Amino acid sequence: MPVFHKFRRSIYVLLLFAATVNRGMADCGPPPRDAESIGIRHVHDGDTLILEDERRLRLLGFNTPEIERRERPAEPLGMQAREQLVQWIENSGRRIRLQYDAEGKDRYGRTLAHAFLEDGRSIAELMLEAGLATTLIIPPNLQHASCYAEAEQKARAQKRGVWALPSHQPVGLEELRYHRDRYTVLRSRVLKLEQNVKGFIIWLGTYENAVRVYIAADDLELFPQKRLKTLAGHEVEIRGWLHRRDKVWTMQLRHPAQFDIQ
Repeated sequence: MPVFHKFRRSIYVLLLFAATVNRGMADCGPPPRDAESIGIRHVHDGDTLILEDERRLRLLGFNTPEIERRERPAEPLGMQAREQLVQWIENSGRRIRLQYDAEGKDRYGRTLAHAFLEDGRSIAELMLEAGLATTLIIPPNLQHASCYAEAEQKARAQKRGVWALPSHQPVGLEELRYHRDRYTVLRSRVLKLEQNVKGFIIWLGTYENAVRVYIAADDLELFPQKRLKTLAGHEVEIRGWLHRRDKVWTMQLRHPAQFDIQ
């Protein structure tokens, strides 16, 4: 990672801590004065737009349920998230404002940006507070991360949208036998901890039935490391994409918004 990005992320950790201590629920906007204003040609789904200059824009900070594609059925609330985004954009005169972060494109070549309506409201914050999305915070794009995490927490506490669905309720390890690769809220006790040059591993469950939770070394500075090292025996809740790899359930944590100590 470039030295500038490491410095920027270290500053972000300090700012995130200060924000958590000094403010309650706060808006993620308005956008900076130099934010790009651009028209929308098409709303693809709840988190992806086609801009008037034909760029494909992946909105930063959140992930909405999938809409129907080819042979894959729509996920619950996927169409509702798209329809809500269409309504917000229509009410905004089919224009939004873009704030770019550390990385401007993803591996698929899509433009990445935080998006705001013309009245200054954050689309990510609106989606998360409505419960039509889950946080998706991927370093080094960390602007507004604490605000997005707070917006999701508010929706979870009030069981709005996806947080009222059976698929987004906490499950234990014994329920994973019926599971498949998907977004999962997993609650379990920490079995043991490991750390090496590649990152930090939190093993949940039992030796006979364990889940591997992985934090890469580059992301570790975002987490409370002293607290992580004392987690053995504590119950935690993790949220994210759970995958079956080499006969072991695995989830990677990219940001503390995915993680709670019970």
